[in-house]
Amino acid sequence: MDNTNEEIVTLESYYDKLSAEIARTKLEDSGISAMILDGNIIPGFNFFESSEGPIKLKVFKKDLENAFLILNDRSLDFFNDNGL
Repeated sequence: MDNTNEEIVTLESYYDKLSAEIARTKLEDSGISAMILDGNIIPGFNFFESSEGPIKLKVFKKDLENAFLILNDRSLDFFNDNGL
């Protein structure tokens, strides 16, 4: 994210880091810059980490509408792409 004067907004909030990372990757693969702000991650006993509070997925305000459409486009889901 190199646009210093552009407003950054929260697109989604998550309670597990894996879901947030999947969403961020989906956006970046579609050409939208995104970042994750995760305040207080609590390491768990399993592969998934949990958080005391929401993990926020942030994008530039100018990308907000497209980012929302990308995250809600079921044709981009792994299972749909692989016929599962």
